Amino acid sequence: MVNLSIFHPLKPINGIALSTTTQKFGRDVVISAVATGARSLRHLFILPVLTHGLDKTQLGLWEQVMVGVALVIPWVSLQLPGALVRFLPGVEDLNSRRNITYSLLLFALGSTLILSLVGVLGFSAVLADTRWRPLLPLLPLIAALTLATTALELIRAYFRGLRQMVHHATISVAQYFSELVLVAYILLESGDISFGLWALLMVRFALFAVGGAIVVNQLGWALPSFSGIREFLAFSVPLIPNSALYRLFDAGDRFLIALYLGHAAVGVYFVSYTAASVFATLTSPLHLVLLPAISELWNRGQKDEIAEYIRDTIRFTAIISFPALALVVLLSGEIIASLTPENYGQSARYLPVLALGFFAFSLGVPADHLLVAAGRTRILFAVNSAMVTGNIALNLLLIPHIGLWGAAFSTLAGHLLYALTAMILAQRILPFGLPWRSLAWAAFNAILMGGFVFVIKSHLPVLLTIAFSGMAYLLLCISTGLLGLREWRYLQQLAGRS
Repeated sequence: MVNLSIFHPLKPINGIALSTTTQKFGRDVVISAVATGARSLRHLFILPVLTHGLDKTQLGLWEQVMVGVALVIPWVSLQLPGALVRFLPGVEDLNSRRNITYSLLLFALGSTLILSLVGVLGFSAVLADTRWRPLLPLLPLIAALTLATTALELIRAYFRGLRQMVHHATISVAQYFSELVLVAYILLESGDISFGLWALLMVRFALFAVGGAIVVNQLGWALPSFSGIREFLAFSVPLIPNSALYRLFDAGDRFLIALYLGHAAVGVYFVSYTAASVFATLTSPLHLVLLPAISELWNRGQKDEIAEYIRDTIRFTAIISFPALALVVLLSGEIIASLTPENYGQSARYLPVLALGFFAFSLGVPADHLLVAAGRTRILFAVNSAMVTGNIALNLLLIPHIGLWGAAFSTLAGHLLYALTAMILAQRILPFGLPWRSLAWAAFNAILMGGFVFVIKSHLPVLLTIAFSGMAYLLLCISTGLLGLREWRYLQQLAGRS
């Protein structure tokens, strides 16, 4: 059994007293927004690249490779990037910071390398007589991509843990656009999945080298003692099932779709899911910075400030997400048509359902982060286990009978269960209340904006419709007091200090 006493709310990690300020949190959110904005654009632009560069079957295989890499990373990396985010905040002593960083980095890279090679041997035997045989020649390349992805995640986790969000954002933006450009060039020229994977591999290893050089420049180089590795593993290993279970919930249905409907159906669903996932990135700058911020506050016992952070995060999540959800519901066909060839038109059917699921998920993330900061990993494991079990059962029940609708509704149900359960459990640890007034006004303004969209959408291109609707929503938020002088002055302070 894992000893969670190291996460006592009043006990500083490694004897270090931690601190944070609301203004630094806000500045970090602004910087993170740049990176996540780039990620959103990358997700949008990659759709026309992949749908034009690959046929539906190849696209389905590409998506399953990406899903497979995401699923194995928590296991092969031992979730040690998460330990960097948890243990680095507030560590001021250079020697301690260096030892923590290099111990976690080298241990994670070593475990990833060894376990990835073992995985190649195992999957070579397992996939031989299945419909996934086309992936067999790609297994060594997939293993290398897994190592490169873990390496880059470790660098990003270092910058995130120290809240060096400029470095974090720079690495992220460079990855998103470098991969987009290189994959676009290679796939549109060759149409070969393996060449596209080579492009991802080169970009991720190159950025790991650049980020690693920055880390060494900041810390200097010394072989770590690995003295705290047991404590780090005591934190990270219990998180492996949580992370792996959510990723299984998030993407495991691709394999069930392939099993029942074929690889081409995975390609169609990928388009819907990717378009909907852009919806989630709208609020991810808040979520990205929230965990290290409340981890510091938790160790100081400043629970009132944590509650304020969570309330504000939920408030701004609603302000941003409600109009986006309205646009997706009313413009799903136009959005898909503007991004993909005509033969992907059916993907628009599932987009609103998946977008609603991502909205529910975004509301549950702040509560999830509170559970992580409090060290309640076993509770998270139970939540994620229930979510995954229910999702798999629904997929097995629904996909054979109603096809891709079954996958979409299973995802929505799982996200709703996750958000509701996380909220209830987090409230038991720290009551933070919900900003009901802001939620109601955001929903009301989004409904009014939706009426405006319905009137103008047949007269304007989709991009202009979205732009004018966004301006209308902003005016509604100002006129109803949802956004006012308080928010404007706060943004001015952030801009002046960024």
